[in-house]
This record gives sequence, C-alpha cells and structure tokens, in this order.
Amino acid sequence: MDENSLLRLSALEQGALVRAKRIKSRDITELYLARIKRHDAGLNAFVNVFHKDARKMADAIDKRVARGDELPLFAGVPLAIKDIAMVGGHTLSVGSRACMLRYSPVDDLMVRKLRAGGFVFLGKTRMSEFGALPLTLSKRFPPARNPWNISKNTGGSSGGSAGAVASGMAPIAHGADGAGSIRIPAALSGLFGHKPSRGLIPNGVMIDSPRLVVVDGPMTRSVCDAAAMTDVMSGATRTGAPSMLAACDQPVGPLRVRVAIKNTFIEPEPAIVNAVHAMAKALEQRGDVLSDGEMPDVNVDQFLPLWERAIALFPITIWQLAEPVSQWLHARYTKGMADGFDYDAAHDSLVRRLEAWFGDADVWVTPTVGMGAPDAQWVDCSSPGEDQFRKVAPLGVYTAVVNILGYPAVTIPMGFTPQGLPIGVQIIARHGQDAMLYALARWAEKKFAWSEAWPPGYGPR
Repeated sequence: MDENSLLRLSALEQGALVRAKRIKSRDITELYLARIKRHDAGLNAFVNVFHKDARKMADAIDKRVARGDELPLFAGVPLAIKDIAMVGGHTLSVGSRACMLRYSPVDDLMVRKLRAGGFVFLGKTRMSEFGALPLTLSKRFPPARNPWNISKNTGGSSGGSAGAVASGMAPIAHGADGAGSIRIPAALSGLFGHKPSRGLIPNGVMIDSPRLVVVDGPMTRSVCDAAAMTDVMSGATRTGAPSMLAACDQPVGPLRVRVAIKNTFIEPEPAIVNAVHAMAKALEQRGDVLSDGEMPDVNVDQFLPLWERAIALFPITIWQLAEPVSQWLHARYTKGMADGFDYDAAHDSLVRRLEAWFGDADVWVTPTVGMGAPDAQWVDCSSPGEDQFRKVAPLGVYTAVVNILGYPAVTIPMGFTPQGLPIGVQIIARHGQDAMLYALARWAEKKFAWSEAWPPGYGPR
C-alpha cells in the first residue's frame, strides 16, 4: 500500500489491515518514521523519536499476526505520546530542563495500557513546561509549529501531539488536558480532541483526587479512533466497562443545548462565531432545543490558585532551572501555603458556581478557542512569568471551566478563518456523559466531514 492510500485510513482501519495480514506493522511504522524525518525539522513536534524501539515493537506485532494470535484493535498502529508520560527506557522531561527524573525505568500505568492496546510507540511529543501554558514554546526549546501555517503555534500544552497528527507524522496521539491542553491544540490544528470526565481514565501515576484537573485523552482525525483509544486508556477493553466506540453508533435523543459565545476576556473572531452558529443551527435541525447563554464570570485570579497548585506539585523539580511562568506559579503556591490559603475550599467554591452556571442543560456549545492559531513565538519566554501567563490566558477562556468541574468535553473541527487557520467548536456535557458526547460527535463528523481536510503539503495527494 502506498503512502497516500495509508494516510487516508483511520488508525482503526490501519489496525484492521495489520490483523488481516494485508500490511505489516513494520511497513506502516517505517512510513511514519520517514515522514517524521521529512517533516519534523520544520515543525518541532517530537522531542524524542524511538527509531529502534518502534521497529522492535512493530516486528513483535507482525510475529504475533503470523502466529494467528488474537490481537487488539490498534495492534501495529503507530502512536505519538506526550512527554508528560513515562515510557520505560526513554527520557522524560515534561517540557523542562528542571525535571530531575530524566529517564523512565518503567512505563507508567497509562503507557502500560497503551502498550497492551497494541500501539507501536513512535516517540515523545513536545509540550510547554509542565503544561503550564496553552502554547508549546519555551526560552530553551523551539516552538511547536502549526502545519497549517508554520509561522503559527500549534497551541498547548499538547502541541507536539497536535502537530504530529495534523501533519500525518502519526495517525493518532496521546495528550493530557489540565485547562484545555488537548482541546486548544486540537482546535488550532484542525483535529478532534476529547477531554474525558474526571475519573474515567485513571491517572498514569495513580494520583487520583476529586479535585484533579489534569486527565489523559486522545487527539485524532477520527471520532471512532478517539473513542477506541479512550476505551484502551479507561480499561473498557479489558474490564467490560461502557465502550465509547460502541457509543459512536448509538442514537442521541433531543437535547437541551445552551450556546455561549460571550465572555469577559475576549471578543471571538467573527469566523469562529459563525462556526458556533453553524453547529447550533445543525443541532436545532437535528431536533435539539436551543437557548442562549454566556460563559461564567470566572476571572484569571479566581482560576490561578487551582493552576498554581497543579503546576507546583510536580515532583523532583529544580525550580531554579524552571521557566519564568513555572517559577512564578510555584512561588505563588509556596506563599499561599505559608499564608494558610485553603486551596480545597477555593476549588469547591468555584465548582458550586460553575454547576449553577451549567444549570439544567444537557450540553453547552462554545468556541474551543476564540482566535486562530497565534504566532509561533507569541510571547517572550524570557519576560516575567505573570506577564506571559496573563497574555495567553484568553486562549483558555472556554476550556478551563471544564477542568474545574471535571466534566467531559470535545472539540470538533468546524472550518477555517479567512487566514486559513482551523476553527474548533467545543461541546461540553455533564460528568459521566462521555458516551453521549461521542455519539453526538460522530453525528457531527458525518455531517461536516472534517477528516478530509489536510494542511497543504502534508496530506495525501
């Protein structure tokens, strides 16, 4: 099978061909390794490419296929992994030179699940330091550039994973989302991204909390790919828990939909407003009941305590070597603890306000990001951390509230700005309603057919 034909296939379709002995995993893996060699120098999506291990993993899958072993859906399919995860035998930096744990002797729990799911690991993808910024750049590392326009950033913090999938250097990727870190780069790169409900996917290092804001999730071109990968990460493929992939084929009855564009941070670009209206009109034609709303009045300073705690608790860190933003957040948390600030109470208070905001709606529809992809080096990474943080905060105005609540959300590609930059529309549901979101996303995918769009110069000819 030639490169163009393979690129047109979803990750699930690639896996089906491997299991049917119509193509070898080694051949698919070599194709993506070659594309990384060809394209990544200009995109900076990867921090480490597993040339040797990827080939070994692919060869092992091909041997199992030849023996007739029963294999998982993604057996032999290449995967890019965000550099927040621990992959045994490889480096770990979490986007930082301040991380003392430079080498992972073992897989973390998440990576063990991905390995058991049959994936072939292509390498680790670039992220902002500790995921602190919704852009993928730093003063020490080159920015992750957007395949739709390499003068632009992919967003963050899972920007490397977004760039890898959007450019066809990987068919599917792992991300992690603490305030929009899957949804923002997916939206800015023309991809589908899912931020799961808190608790659906166990934390990779088994740190679970009712207030945890960060969760792992998929970044893909295909809703069904994301659903099946969510099943792998949640353990549904082994435990019999509800399957997101099965949910993609389920009908969704009429929903109470609220549409929110207005917020207290930024005026969204007109093309993005139009994209939200197009989604709302399609939902209304589907039979859903729509009403207007607006984003909650939660400002940066109210969100900051939650975020500074999430960043400051990264273990084994030499904070003097960290980026200005991380140092600033760590200093805020240190002072807050010394002053006796009640971080749990602050989180719980915000949750109560946001639950009241969500009201009796089944879903909310919003922009994912209110602007097209910003310049690759939109902020001066040597400037004071607070200045950087406040400048980029509007990128997360529509996404961060979901992490506070622990609710699920998806971003759906919905066209382009006049400058040719991708637009994403976000759909938020109540906690535990991930399956309904997948069914709704699959309906949207059939209606809007976004997977056919590729960045010029990267897609199949």
